[in-house]
Amino acid sequence: MQVSKINSINYSRPAFQARVSKELQNTILRESVELGTAGLNRAKAQIAKIQNWGSPNSILDSALDTSTGKMYLGISNFSISKNYGANFEKDKGNILDTFMSLEKNDILFAEKQIQSEVENNKVALAIKALENKKLLKKITGSESPSNEDLAAAIDKLSEDDIINLRFNLDEPSKFSDGKILDFDF
Repeated sequence: MQVSKINSINYSRPAFQARVSKELQNTILRESVELGTAGLNRAKAQIAKIQNWGSPNSILDSALDTSTGKMYLGISNFSISKNYGANFEKDKGNILDTFMSLEKNDILFAEKQIQSEVENNKVALAIKALENKKLLKKITGSESPSNEDLAAAIDKLSEDDIINLRFNLDEPSKFSDGKILDFDF
């Protein structure tokens, strides 16, 4: 791929929205070839339609469920969360059928699922902080902040900090003595 400077912008062109990863596009097109020209054309049309739905930061891709060994179709949006993604309610048993059944509302709902998970983490951390004065002070710097101050302090935290505080990942493990294991091979 060659990258060059863009000297002008054509505002009449539609902006692409949700992106379909190159790997997923290859999988969809490879599987749709088995359905003949009509199947391939339907797959290309679906790829084009999906790229006009949802947020421009959303990426559709496939992921392996390590517990079942099955591939699923999912979506991620790193502008919302780098830790959470969403899968689609319409699992049709294989990637191609699931992809071909997607509608605009499925993409929008999946994006809302990611946002909801991020918000649930914030709420869970706030509840935990209200029950734990040490954590409350760590987050806000005050022993008795208002609910608004707590919410504002949590909003300022990064997603990683929220997860670390919520699950006590910022604290040393009681099972660790701090020594680094050194293996000689």
